Amino acid sequence: MSTLEFRGSRKTGYQILCRRHHGPCGVDYEYIGSLPDRTAKALRDGGALRLRLREDANPDQACWRLDVTLKGEVFEGLFLSNGGYGVLMQQEDSIPVHIEGGELTLRKHEMVFARHALEHAEAVARTARARVNTLEQELITMTSDQTLLRLATADGKYEVVRTAEGGAYATRHGERWRDLTDAPLTLAIAQELNDARKAISALGGDPLKPGETPSSYGEARDMLRLTLNDGSEIVQDAQGRFSGTRGGVPVTGLTGDNLTLSLSYELEGARVALDTITKPPGSPVLQGGEG
Repeated sequence: MSTLEFRGSRKTGYQILCRRHHGPCGVDYEYIGSLPDRTAKALRDGGALRLRLREDANPDQACWRLDVTLKGEVFEGLFLSNGGYGVLMQQEDSIPVHIEGGELTLRKHEMVFARHALEHAEAVARTARARVNTLEQELITMTSDQTLLRLATADGKYEVVRTAEGGAYATRHGERWRDLTDAPLTLAIAQELNDARKAISALGGDPLKPGETPSSYGEARDMLRLTLNDGSEIVQDAQGRFSGTRGGVPVTGLTGDNLTLSLSYELEGARVALDTITKPPGSPVLQGGEG
């Protein structure tokens, strides 16, 4: 059993509102807040406690405003923390407590704290992500001699990494994104693109500047058609459908695979650029689907 009551305050002109607990072990008090003498008198004279939500309060600020109302007049009270709110509302009391806005205010209160929790979680995630990125870069530097392939797309959106231990992964916007250990076709395209870029650089060309590629291939007017050195084939047809085969077997999971599609188009452009550099003027230029 407990009740709300006032106790004297060391601060002149104020009285402490608290909850008095009565139990077999005696009496205990939980502090709620200090009210001005005038406000405490209004409450004793039959006033009611009024709670208002401070929706603009910061996470470290009291989110409630507690005042006293009596006969239409508002008596200045105090700012109340969420902990103080819990003590005040612990159980019904002879002193009435009104929440301005009722159930709607309680839902707003939940939303405010859920938003604060989300903001805190996002801040923690940003810190953790930055730490992960830092550690990844440190590991990359420490194991650079064990990296067999490191290739970024021309726009910098994706990067493909293959390690000497047999692992492979892709990053997206600089963050680790996708495991490529079971994506041999993607790795084969990346490797050939890397080789083509190195060859272009060795001949004094710009490895990121693609050659002029055909707008379509053959009667089917495919948008892209490539044959890799190992015999794998990559096709994007006139309707935009992207497919591939490896060892004569269709490769699954290419629908929506923007990484593999981006690498394929860059390989097509790099092949044409390399062929343009190596062929004498007037020679027919090798198209992307012929290599």
